[in-house]
Amino acid sequence: MTKTDLENKSLVVIIAVCYGATTMVMPMIPALIFMFWCDLYPQWLRAAGMIPIVLFSVVYISVLQGGSYFGTLLAAGYAVLQVLEVVWGVYLFKDWQRVAARTATGAARQ
Repeated sequence: MTKTDLENKSLVVIIAVCYGATTMVMPMIPALIFMFWCDLYPQWLRAAGMIPIVLFSVVYISVLQGGSYFGTLLAAGYAVLQVLEVVWGVYLFKDWQRVAARTATGAARQ
């Protein structure tokens, strides 16, 4: 391989990593805004939402420096994200039950 081929390959890798990071982060931005704005979630859950972002950011920096993409940090980031999504769902479900009970109580009074 020539030097130009290596530079082109490096450019392609950098573009692919940046695109991957962008597609990873873009869905998280509205979710985080909602989490930090909404009083439905407790403070600890709001703060815990930063954990996968930090882990994914460390992986991103590592890849830019020539490290491996797949590893413990990436797996941990996805694992924490999945657990957080389940906990978010539990709090949403509890809120739905609370609103449904209040609506049923209001309907029974009429």
